[in-house]
Amino acid sequence: MKEGLIASRIGAYVGDMAKGIHNGELDLVMANARKKLDWEGQYAAAICPADARAIRDAKPPEDPDTCTMCGSYCAVKLVNEWLDDASQDVFD
Repeated sequence: MKEGLIASRIGAYVGDMAKGIHNGELDLVMANARKKLDWEGQYAAAICPADARAIRDAKPPEDPDTCTMCGSYCAVKLVNEWLDDASQDVFD
């Protein structure tokens, strides 16, 4: 039942965005937290923070700066490292 409730909350969020009730600001908060590898920020922006925390805590990665799925191949971490080493700002 809990998973069904979470799925309906996700559907309602997307539906509200399509109707113009909000512009997806929670998605931007989550995206910024992901880019920073800010786990607490991600938990705060999650639809079900307790489940998000429990999943990460159940199988912590070897490197705390990566996700449990990617490990050392974490795309976010690799891109951040590349951007930090770039000789110019690629977004200018």
